[in-house]
Amino acid sequence: MKSSPLTDNDVFRMFGGENAHTDPINSPEHYTAGGMEVIDVLRAKLPPEQLEGHLRACVLKYLFRYDRKGDPSADLRKAATYLAWLREFWETGTITVIKEGT
Repeated sequence: MKSSPLTDNDVFRMFGGENAHTDPINSPEHYTAGGMEVIDVLRAKLPPEQLEGHLRACVLKYLFRYDRKGDPSADLRKAATYLAWLREFWETGTITVIKEGT
């Protein structure tokens, strides 16, 4: 049974956030320069095995560093976002990055 993909706001709210539009975890300004999110470019350009590797590496990166750099909660939210995308990739073969209001 396929589950509905989690939106960025779903993941953000799971960890106590209000709205992804004000959240630097889900849509940081430095990843949206030029009008496109980096994850959208990667999803469009990488072969499936490379996209999967990128998602897995990001989950590991944020889990390994959450208690060693900056705000632990922020890194755990980032890991949760990448983990949700990785799970969706495994279940559907793609990821759907959904921004509230689009």
